[in-house]
Amino acid sequence: IYDLKGLIDIKEYVEWVDKEIYRNRIVGGIHFYIEDEMICCDKNYNDDNGHGTACADVITRVYKNARFFVIKILNSEAETNYPLLEMAMEYCISLEYRLINLSLAMLQEDSEKKLREICQCLLNRGKVIVASVYNGEKKSFPALFSTVIGVRGNRFELHREYWFDNNKEIQCIGDLTPIFTRWDREKFYLFGGNSKACAYIAGYIIKTCADENIEINFNNACCILKKYAVRTEWKEIEINCSKEPHIYENCLFKDEINKKVKELLYRITGNKEVLNIGIYTSLFDENVLNRDTCKKLIKLIEETFNIVISENLIDYDSIGTLSGMTNMIERLI
Repeated sequence: IYDLKGLIDIKEYVEWVDKEIYRNRIVGGIHFYIEDEMICCDKNYNDDNGHGTACADVITRVYKNARFFVIKILNSEAETNYPLLEMAMEYCISLEYRLINLSLAMLQEDSEKKLREICQCLLNRGKVIVASVYNGEKKSFPALFSTVIGVRGNRFELHREYWFDNNKEIQCIGDLTPIFTRWDREKFYLFGGNSKACAYIAGYIIKTCADENIEINFNNACCILKKYAVRTEWKEIEINCSKEPHIYENCLFKDEINKKVKELLYRITGNKEVLNIGIYTSLFDENVLNRDTCKKLIKLIEETFNIVISENLIDYDSIGTLSGMTNMIERLI
């Protein structure tokens, strides 16, 4: 979002705030929650699960001038319900901001009538809702509504690739490849799936509208996405939602580097089985790495190989497998 235009992130935001990066990006916020079967609100929109911060991080990578009005409706387990979602969306009607990033989804059809009406009202007010589909599903609410730009995830070679077909129920397919985003000073948040794809598309709409000096509205957003899409037609069978890491057949690595990385993993985990792990095996799927141990591993790699690993090099492919890590280290030595 830019100038007086705005992005409303219906997610949690920051308990940890990087003073250089986030403080000046938040223009306001509110927290809706249920207490004694009543919907209440306050100004405590701190992020206690990292998901909202990850959405903001993806958006600001796409458009560095993004600003956020935060509406928190998730609990510490990243869960919410229809009444809170409806309240949050209704609250958006009176706000001046034009784009709503909704990286969450609902599956219950019996409660969607009022939400559908609210989304229609938001569209009539000139607002753009970008909503993710529930992970593992082909459609969900409110992404399914014609008043919403629905986003599913796919694996692309380039993170910036996407498909768009305004005639489909879910119009947009974005890249779901996980990336590492900042959460606090000792943790990286591994963020992927449809939520990440949705945040990227939201950021792309804002950036392109700013670059081309056009107003943020639903029609312009759809025209932009169609204009720059890699593809505008596809079949369901072509969507690969696999979360397995990319395998680069031409990835070269040195046995010595590979051996040292395994030793570092053993130091962190204390599990001897990592010494025999395959070079393309997902370290996250095997629970060898998680967001709590990523920072430790990166520091150990830097110390061991006397290199500096900048944050822009840290992603799912570069650190998710032995092959990826070895390839990254080779380039930096």
